[in-house]
Amino acid sequence: MAEGNSDERAAQLYDEIFESFSLEFEESGDRFPGTQAEIREARKKLEEARAQNPSDPSIIDSLNNLEQTLDEAESRQFAGSWWMIGVLGIFILVMFYMTGLQPLFEEVTLDRAGRSLKARVESLNNSIARYETIIDTAQAKDT
Repeated sequence: MAEGNSDERAAQLYDEIFESFSLEFEESGDRFPGTQAEIREARKKLEEARAQNPSDPSIIDSLNNLEQTLDEAESRQFAGSWWMIGVLGIFILVMFYMTGLQPLFEEVTLDRAGRSLKARVESLNNSIARYETIIDTAQAKDT
């Protein structure tokens, strides 16, 4: 293959890679990969462009810059606010205790279970006593 053709083919592949990217910044017109599939496809075309063995230094530099761009796009980074994560964590803890879920994760002993059961029985007995008082009062009014 002639040297000029390899440079042209590598430049053509370089252009095709950028045309396939879905993210475009309106101000600068720069394009970047938006998905992992676009990055994988771009890497395949980049390897194909390198296989052309281009001799033009500007094309080689462009391909190297493209590889750096793909490396940066491939590394996942948190783009949100760490302050937001902290507030969310505090919110989750507050809701956890407000909803009464913390006893689900406490160690249950027979003593604690017995006290809890005794308190519930006392509450039911109090409710029954109030109900009986209401019934007795209503029956006394009827007579």
